Amino acid sequence: MCQRAMLALAIACEPQLLIADEPTTGLDVTTQQTIMALLNDIVLARNMSLILITHDLALAGAYTDRVIVMRNGAIVEQGSTIDVLTAPRTDYARTLVEATPRLSGGNPNTATRKPLLAVSDLAKTFAGHRSVNNVSFAVGQNECVGLVGESGSGKSTIARLVSRLIDRDSGSIEFHGEKIGRIAAQDFYRSPTRSKIQLVFQDPTDSLVPHRTVFASIADPLRRLTGLSGSELRKRVEMLADQVQVSRSLLDRLPHQLSGGQKARVGIARAIAVEPELLVLDEPTASLDVSIQAAILELLGELRRQLGMSYLFISHDLNVVSNFCDRIIVLQKGAIVETGDSSKIFTTPSHSYTRQLLEAALQLPTTDHVPLISLAK
Repeated sequence: MCQRAMLALAIACEPQLLIADEPTTGLDVTTQQTIMALLNDIVLARNMSLILITHDLALAGAYTDRVIVMRNGAIVEQGSTIDVLTAPRTDYARTLVEATPRLSGGNPNTATRKPLLAVSDLAKTFAGHRSVNNVSFAVGQNECVGLVGESGSGKSTIARLVSRLIDRDSGSIEFHGEKIGRIAAQDFYRSPTRSKIQLVFQDPTDSLVPHRTVFASIADPLRRLTGLSGSELRKRVEMLADQVQVSRSLLDRLPHQLSGGQKARVGIARAIAVEPELLVLDEPTASLDVSIQAAILELLGELRRQLGMSYLFISHDLNVVSNFCDRIIVLQKGAIVETGDSSKIFTTPSHSYTRQLLEAALQLPTTDHVPLISLAK
């Protein structure tokens, strides 16, 4: 709805050139498709030109005629969309193309894992709207479970419920068999289990306090939940910075002095500081370009192997989820419509909604590719 309102505002003065700056960032695949179709209709109906600014190469491949690749304020390559995205000439353009995730057949999930998190008949209502409707699922030890669905399907609400930031209306949340759903959200910080479940928020900028240094942000959970202080606290924060590949020289900087990728790494460092067993990742790469996204996913994979954590990985990017998660849960309007191993979900989906999501997931073009929508007359 916000994107539609901004489009209306942008065309109110009947411009000849429309500049769309990341118009689909953070949107699920079906909403993205709807917004781009609307944008196309407006451009063609009004005989306008369009500059589409995006970090999503698959989006550029589907909806543009020409591509300009920029780095550090300079153009490094330009040409027809097909030429640039199928046969890039420069190292940087090749890096971007290679880092773009493709929809895979999923990961075979043959391991038998002990249960860590068990959710049963979980429900939550906001202002009369049923956001989460009797949801049941489990996450095993050292398992990565993907939670996918359109915007408003209840993904982030489940993240907040499982992390005990908000209270459930009904249902059960168990962690190692302990019924943590019975503990009020405002009291959960006193529970020993608090440190075992941590959340990486969707927007790394909004989740960091603007006037607090990187050191203070990473140190905060350590002070609150472990009692570390002084030189021991400093040593632990420096070790965490090394672990997430953030230079120690950045520890005294403020969030606005960091890049998006650096902020994402700081958010991860803060989440793993107290050695959780379950990390809830709410769209951890949604606002990042493809090369930084690939680096963050590689880091998360390495941390999972090193620390033996489980992940509840929330994303609208099916290309990412298909390559990263062991098992998939598909949500629609607050309810689970399909669940299974990622190899099954991405090769033989059984529900029509899952198939709809997969069909809407954009892929990089091939040499014989025809754009879904041509924005040129």
